[in-house]
Amino acid sequence: MTKKKNLTPFVDNDSGSCRSCSWDDDPNMIQCDECDRWFHMACAKLSRLPKADEPFLYYAKIKAPAPTSSGQDTAIAALIEALKGSSIDTNTYLKRLLICYLISMARPKNG
Repeated sequence: MTKKKNLTPFVDNDSGSCRSCSWDDDPNMIQCDECDRWFHMACAKLSRLPKADEPFLYYAKIKAPAPTSSGQDTAIAALIEALKGSSIDTNTYLKRLLICYLISMARPKNG
């Protein structure tokens, strides 16, 4: 049996624009090129602001089972079902998600 991972949904921030926390806005906010939501650099896990020509995509947190070798088909089916209400097609979303994942793996660790 696969344990479901609890994912944090976007929050309503009375203190500012960041959709990941409840902190006040600061000068280093960044806007997602896909969903137009704003995030603190720390919330987006960025060590620097992207250059003007670099896209920034904060991948949406979709409630789906974590992919495993035995549950990969279930995870993909859950993602496709979640995308049915979205304005983008499945292939575009999966490509963007992969790009976000690859970028996050290439970022140097803070510390």
